[in-house]
Amino acid sequence: MSPRLADLELTGARVRVRPIDPTDAPRGFALLFQRREILDQLVYDGPANESEIVDRYSEWKRVGDDADDHLFAVDDLADDAFVGTISLRLKGHPFLGSVGYWIDPERWGRGLATDAIRLTTHLGFAHLGLGSAGAEVYSSNPASRRALEKVGYVESHEASAHTYVGCPSDVPRWVLTIQRRQFRQANPDWSPSSERVDLL
Repeated sequence: MSPRLADLELTGARVRVRPIDPTDAPRGFALLFQRREILDQLVYDGPANESEIVDRYSEWKRVGDDADDHLFAVDDLADDAFVGTISLRLKGHPFLGSVGYWIDPERWGRGLATDAIRLTTHLGFAHLGLGSAGAEVYSSNPASRRALEKVGYVESHEASAHTYVGCPSDVPRWVLTIQRRQFRQANPDWSPSSERVDLL
């Protein structure tokens, strides 16, 4: 069984990663509602109303028998605004993390996704016992692939360890993975600006 999170706050150069909260729902709904540039990459029709987001954001950790799935908020340090989410899923594969994320399109190109991915991958390796992590990216989203590659993720030809429900099988996807050793090699002098991780 992998270590379990009680709470956390990680700060990088550009973003803060913290547990999602229902108070993030109004902003989350405003960013997601009918935003095809985000929703198409998430294979999600989007929320019909704000209460759907409140329900989802009321539970940042979904507990499994062997490990948990986590949903974190991403805040832009430039103005302390909630700008997206990043997830780290371990249920059913406790030592292989699956990363997924979205960022406000108005803030694309500023390195926010890269910073959030780096922080979350660090969390998995340094605190949750992960041996490797992976992410799936549609070929229509090369910027997301570049964000992962900047952290040290590399394209893998192995089958994905986590199959996303509703993910169209006929849409080309990249599977990128990273091992603990690769993360250290790709980020040799990096550490979070601040770090609080409370384990159960």
